[in-house]
Amino acid sequence: MNTPDMVNALPVDGECSEVESSLNRLLGELEVETVEAGLEAIRNLKAHASATPSPSSPDAVAVTNNELVDLANDPRILLEKLRAFASKIDSLNGTISSMESQLQSLYADRERLESEIGASEVEDVILAFGDLQTTISLMEKQLMTMYAGREVLEVELGRSDPQEIVAMFRTVTNLIAGAHQELEIPVK
Repeated sequence: MNTPDMVNALPVDGECSEVESSLNRLLGELEVETVEAGLEAIRNLKAHASATPSPSSPDAVAVTNNELVDLANDPRILLEKLRAFASKIDSLNGTISSMESQLQSLYADRERLESEIGASEVEDVILAFGDLQTTISLMEKQLMTMYAGREVLEVELGRSDPQEIVAMFRTVTNLIAGAHQELEIPVK
């Protein structure tokens, strides 16, 4: 049954008053907000039902009226329905609370990204990551060049340690300077 048929099938003033009375009796058993919300809903439906013409399907009216009469005559059924409704509301409140926590966590992560890498949007993070990959690639090439140079030094000079090579060149420079002095060749 669609919503307009259900609204059109609502009880008239006398039946709404019975339901409203039953709800008032149940006030002590439920949370005040839930009963007040139920009473407000019944008042709104009552006002809407009196302003709406009767439905075209008599079967729909009979089912809806029977359900409402059962609710009005047996407060336990009404209480059960209200408790189920309150349980659904609690479940939705839990879901909303969880979503709020997730949203707060996302905003905290976004702020951290902004403060640590200077980017908070996905595109900015991807761009920064691409820049880092380029930098790493260039550094790897420089490292490979350096290792190739050390290998050449090791093969050609038998050494690749910079301090050893500097010491070796100082020794060679001293030897050349000594040879120039012995041969009395002026050093340029």
